[in-house]
Amino acid sequence: MEEHMNVDGDADRTNGISSLRNGIATGLRKPGIDPQTGGPSVTPSVPWSLSGLFAGFGLLTVGNGLFQTLIPLHMVRLAAPTFVIGLIQSCYYLGFVVGAVTSRKIIERIGQHRTFICAAALVSIIALIFAQCDSPAVLAGLRLLSGLAFVALYMSIESWLHISVENRQRGQIFGAYAAINYLAAGIGQLMLIVGNASHAAQFSIVGALAVSAIVPVALLDGWPVTAVDAVAIRKPSQHLAHTFVAVAKSTRLALPGCILGGMLYSAIFSMTPLFLEQKGYDNTDLAIFMAAVMFGAWLPQWPIGRLSDRFDRRRIIATIAAVSAGLSVILLVWSARPVVWVVYLTYSAVTLTLYSLNVSHINDCTAPGSRVAVSGILLVLFSLGGVLGPPVIAVLMTWAGPSGLFVFNAVIASILYFAAVCALRSRQQGNASHGR
Repeated sequence: MEEHMNVDGDADRTNGISSLRNGIATGLRKPGIDPQTGGPSVTPSVPWSLSGLFAGFGLLTVGNGLFQTLIPLHMVRLAAPTFVIGLIQSCYYLGFVVGAVTSRKIIERIGQHRTFICAAALVSIIALIFAQCDSPAVLAGLRLLSGLAFVALYMSIESWLHISVENRQRGQIFGAYAAINYLAAGIGQLMLIVGNASHAAQFSIVGALAVSAIVPVALLDGWPVTAVDAVAIRKPSQHLAHTFVAVAKSTRLALPGCILGGMLYSAIFSMTPLFLEQKGYDNTDLAIFMAAVMFGAWLPQWPIGRLSDRFDRRRIIATIAAVSAGLSVILLVWSARPVVWVVYLTYSAVTLTLYSLNVSHINDCTAPGSRVAVSGILLVLFSLGGVLGPPVIAVLMTWAGPSGLFVFNAVIASILYFAAVCALRSRQQGNASHGR
């Protein structure tokens, strides 16, 4: 009898495994999904299958573009010191660091789809509460929570994107994703001129847009329950520390590229509104300027992404870093309004391509089963740079005035240039040694 029970148990387990495999295969037989690999196939249907994701992401980014600029203006209205504003802005990236560690497990447990929905709802709640607070400590906590929410959103989006495409298309697809980001953020900046910039109604607009982002994600086809591939199913989840070591070993540019890129990005998004306010720009001028920054950043994303698919991405990164450093020096020497408009908009347009280039370069060297974990590590590194940037810039702006922003940009862009050059030389030396 015991033997009969064992036989039945083995049969049940076999049937259960077969059912699980059939269920996975059935669940993956959707438009753009390759049942052999478990990941979406690269076919003409892939962009359409991502339409719900891109639409929701665009709506959310419109709100975040407005939110990013409202925060320092809200703090100025409360007469907060420059250094305090810098610390509160850095809490956003501190939330990124914490969220990048925790969001991976959430995504693996409930999937990219539900993670996006939950995080978007949290952003809406945070925006509504933010408008009612005037305590720096509470605002810092809310800023940290917003970082937690947005890192979950970005991880759910980026892990699905990188599973969806091959290396030969990665730069173009991720460039399109970045272009949507900046185009939507630019629209969000223009919404600053609607009413009083410090009025609670504008924070309500942010909340409404975050909730609206849920609708296309929930209704349109193309979202998996969890984006998986055959390697990820067979391979146990890797510890975060092991993933960090693997990313660091994959390319010499991984660590400096992400951290320094995060510092440059935080300078643009978190501290540029403060620079403009100190230079005497009113709310309308500030809104138009920040919108122009975002629209300008939208233009080069796809062509530079396509260029990086044809040439070594490290070489493109080195070139862009050199241009960014040079433009920062020009702004440090000449800060007249016409110069700021032309040169700073050019600077931000080229500099804001660095994140997608770095991420694409690292994912070129990443095993398919590690996409979610690597996305988390990259966001941790990027966020560390974001945490460090605003307080340092605040100190420089307190010491040197508004131009302290350009001192910071010039130094960080120069360091990134040398890091990219060193990575290129290391590769060339490795190829020469292999040839011998």
